[in-house]
Amino acid sequence: MTKQEIISKVKELNLPKGEYVVFGSAPMAMAGIREAGDIDLLVSPEVFESLRKAEWKQIEKSVNDKPLTYDCFEAHDNWDFTLYKPTLKDLLKTATWIEDTPFASLEEVHKWKLASGRPKDLTDIELIEKFYKKRDRLAKIIWDYTLLHHNLKPMDAVFALGSYDTRVAERAAELFCQGYGKYVICAGGFGKYKYFDRSEAEVFGEVVVKNGVPKNKLILEPKSTNTGENVLFVKKLAQGKYPKLKSFILVQKPYMERRTYATFKKQWPEAECLVTSPQLSYEEFMRSDHVFIDRAVNNMLGDLQRIKEYPKLGFQIPQEIPPEIWNAWEKLTEMGYNKFYLKTD
Repeated sequence: MTKQEIISKVKELNLPKGEYVVFGSAPMAMAGIREAGDIDLLVSPEVFESLRKAEWKQIEKSVNDKPLTYDCFEAHDNWDFTLYKPTLKDLLKTATWIEDTPFASLEEVHKWKLASGRPKDLTDIELIEKFYKKRDRLAKIIWDYTLLHHNLKPMDAVFALGSYDTRVAERAAELFCQGYGKYVICAGGFGKYKYFDRSEAEVFGEVVVKNGVPKNKLILEPKSTNTGENVLFVKKLAQGKYPKLKSFILVQKPYMERRTYATFKKQWPEAECLVTSPQLSYEEFMRSDHVFIDRAVNNMLGDLQRIKEYPKLGFQIPQEIPPEIWNAWEKLTEMGYNKFYLKTD
């Protein structure tokens, strides 16, 4: 089955959101690793019972594996038939959503295959690991492009742009303690995805204080929701309450250095800025966590596309993207890393 056939067939079932996840080998097909002959679903007890009433046929594959079947589907109300026993909640927590359809992450498929250990599983494990190596090789090409390697010097303030990654705040505190700024600014409210129960600025503020920044040297901007607003809202704050702040060391995640710089230079051209990030290699930043890596690579590709497209919209200064960088972007997009794809005419 093709990717679109899998999605279409799942959507035809019209299952309630949050009550199912596509598991088995279908996530491998969605990543372009290999085709899937059927579609496994892990569903809630309520959905399982509704499918039973809809006359799906129950079969017994083992003592603990008695799925309901229909057409190309197998629906399971548990996954207790190997040493690996994920719950529906577990799989939804790290699921990849494609056209509003939840697919278990490749990492969860990999765990299941390792636990099963059948000959076909061992083949699939090799295919998944080969996929990971290709992903990392291409992602490192883009990673290297996004790093600016600015030589830092003391500025008026260290400006940490909020996100899910508190290592950015730790880096900001480190720079302040080394004398690179008189203040630390933490910016960020709640973005498209909510990672904390408070604003990113408040969370980052707690981190920098914990790491040695006096509270009277901390400035919070807790309303912005994206990189452009981070800059514009801090610009307004500085021009009002802190007019002497005219130069900044911007601190972001490594793969957002270039986009952050391009945004700042467009939105606040009269101010001076340099950009840095946590001093980590690709491998150190990613932490050998494939779910985290997949999220970061999706973010990285979204950022690179915006570096290309946003200058046309007046959001950033233009920057050259060498052909080999864009080629890596295209290949990763084909591999399914298109969560933050920006539709363009």
